[in-house]
Amino acid sequence: MTFQKSPTFIALLIAAAAFVPVLFPTDARSQTPTQPVTNPVTPPQTPPVTQQPNQKPGQPAGKRPPKPSGGSLAPPVTSQPGTPAAKPATVGELILREREREMILTVSIQVHADNVSQTTPHTDGKKTVNMPKITPFSYGTLGVVFPIIGETASSKPERVRSGQKGTPIAEQSGPRGVLTLDDAIVDDEVTVLADYPSGTDLGRWDAGSNGSTAEARQMKLEVTIPVTLYRTVFNEVEASKLGWPTSYPKVAQSTFTPQMFVEKGLDEDGKVAPFDEAPLNKALEIWKKEWGITEFTQVRPVALAKMIAAKVWETVQPTGDGLTMRARTGELSGIKLQAPAETLVTGRGSEHDLTVLLAVLYRKAGLPTRTVIGFDVGVDDNKFLGKGSKNNRIRTWVEFFLFDEAANTYNWIPVDIVNLRRSSSRPQKIDRPWKYFGTNDELDRVVPFAFQFHPPTDVVAYGSPGFWGWFVTPQPPAAAEQALMFRASAASKRLGDQQEREGDDAKKPTKRRN
Repeated sequence: MTFQKSPTFIALLIAAAAFVPVLFPTDARSQTPTQPVTNPVTPPQTPPVTQQPNQKPGQPAGKRPPKPSGGSLAPPVTSQPGTPAAKPATVGELILREREREMILTVSIQVHADNVSQTTPHTDGKKTVNMPKITPFSYGTLGVVFPIIGETASSKPERVRSGQKGTPIAEQSGPRGVLTLDDAIVDDEVTVLADYPSGTDLGRWDAGSNGSTAEARQMKLEVTIPVTLYRTVFNEVEASKLGWPTSYPKVAQSTFTPQMFVEKGLDEDGKVAPFDEAPLNKALEIWKKEWGITEFTQVRPVALAKMIAAKVWETVQPTGDGLTMRARTGELSGIKLQAPAETLVTGRGSEHDLTVLLAVLYRKAGLPTRTVIGFDVGVDDNKFLGKGSKNNRIRTWVEFFLFDEAANTYNWIPVDIVNLRRSSSRPQKIDRPWKYFGTNDELDRVVPFAFQFHPPTDVVAYGSPGFWGWFVTPQPPAAAEQALMFRASAASKRLGDQQEREGDDAKKPTKRRN
């Protein structure tokens, strides 16, 4: 594994539907997602414009995201005001789940109020060295968010039951988490913000209160996710018969909402802006001519998905794991992503860049698609990023939404473009079933935990995207580092029993901070 020698840590203040200022540390400048930065940008003194009425300062903006912006990517909505609500679609039978496996994933996010630029000289009488300088950050209120996702083709998470506030931790169902500041528990009850794009909810944990000020040197959020995993078997023969629907359900439409690090990123001035689409549009036009079509709807959805995947398969060579690490400790700090056009034009990118490229091409072709990020448990459950191991790592793939309008059923179809490319340098014939296209015998060991690389709301993170974010008043610390850790274990007993088994772990918080 190659460690980054001089990472620059950037805080992204990201709006779900509108471009807002981007906050950088004082030693940073504007950048694209993969280039180093400097040049300070003054942090906003007031909450973003997307903050809703009656929202408490410091809380992530809104309980619901802005509506998709529409445009050329969004399929038309055919319902009219006053018409009866459409009956919710149900899961179809085009994906068969096999080999059930219950797992518990624990994700730990730590933010340290220091970075490589903060040092102080220390002399031992003979020589002077620069030691890390940790400056506590001040806050009035802060809210930390982490995704709580729904079902995927290969997973069924245990969901949070309503009315859980005040329930003892060991008796709670669904994902749960504990927020600590300097090892003191400040919130162990999750608030769920619902209905973000692609079937995402956001769990939120809060600290502080209006009119008060406190300091902390370290924040830690530990989220526990119980989930049932499956292998998937795709009935491609029947799926290939389905044509294009006249409209899609709400969750499918929401996938066309521009996604950070997929359709948009940071421009040269450090502001959130759309990525260059010209190379992608040009490639799609060339491919349509090769296929002898003028519109994507001339090809049935499953065939079109395979045709586009085959082009990515033959065009791009995966290079590297795409991970960024803390320079001093070697801890994972996030995923490094480049613009999808760069991946296409250069023919090279990390495994996660391939996933992003396929997702944006699918969406441009009219296929509702979401990115899926998961932790590969492998065979040694607790060895995260072990040397020489292809398991116990972050994996990404896409799922496109296949809708049988007549039956009012749907399935998310998983496509693992990374394993397709690694299986062979040349795509297989379109009319034959592909392993890793719908059918995947590895997904029973991969725990999905996010549909976005950065939460789809106004929150801050540091460095490369790391799936979480926070909103801090009066402003977030300008200089900090984030570290991520994943571990998983078999859910052989109730979640409460699992906590008891882990109760003797070192450095467990033992006090509550008011």
